Amino acid sequence: MEPVVREAALGDAAQIAEIHVATWKHAYRYLVPRSALDSLSVEERVKDWKKRLQATTRITYVLELEGSIVGWASVGPARDEDQKGNAGELYAIYMAPSFIGRRLGQVLFAHCESELQKDRYPIVTVWVLEANLGARRFYQKAGFQPDGATKSVLIGGASLAELRYSKRLPVP
Repeated sequence: MEPVVREAALGDAAQIAEIHVATWKHAYRYLVPRSALDSLSVEERVKDWKKRLQATTRITYVLELEGSIVGWASVGPARDEDQKGNAGELYAIYMAPSFIGRRLGQVLFAHCESELQKDRYPIVTVWVLEANLGARRFYQKAGFQPDGATKSVLIGGASLAELRYSKRLPVP
């Protein structure tokens, strides 16, 4: 069966939250403090996702396979001052751990990229933990390159370096 990408609905909050927590625990297990991962709660994420799905500045898409959500991504206008009005941003993209490496993330990202093009963004940006080599490879394969912007984020009491990647989008 072919994967289906669609805009997330409020009723998807629980499945998105489950993937969010499971993927963090899988992908970040060696990158962020254990205490931060242990404190993650699907119930709290469901509440957060219900709020996010009602927001108007970001759109979340889900990837379904055989009727189940196996991944999600959120996009919208870039939040960085130097990119506002000029770029879209991939806020996050996550696949359920058992579906990582099956090229489904590429399908989901291609849909997001197409939607950002429709919104006439010439550039898309994404922030990634410097130490997350798997995610960096994913973005590089999708055509992103580091653009020189960096910042630190505080996760579980640890200051972690993030790199911003950018990609020029083809004009529709």
